[in-house]
Amino acid sequence: MVRWLLLIISTKQWILMKICKIDAMKREMEGEGAWRHKTLAELKLQMML
Repeated sequence: MVRWLLLIISTKQWILMKICKIDAMKREMEGEGAWRHKTLAELKLQMML
């Protein structure tokens, strides 16, 4: 049980880290429009969890 919780938590953190990295890359490429991608990614993440 505890092992599953740790796995879920670490997976969530990994996904968030990936989203942040992708978002940072998009922000560098697109500038101002990147905030939209970030909010979309956050909404998708919230729906998944």
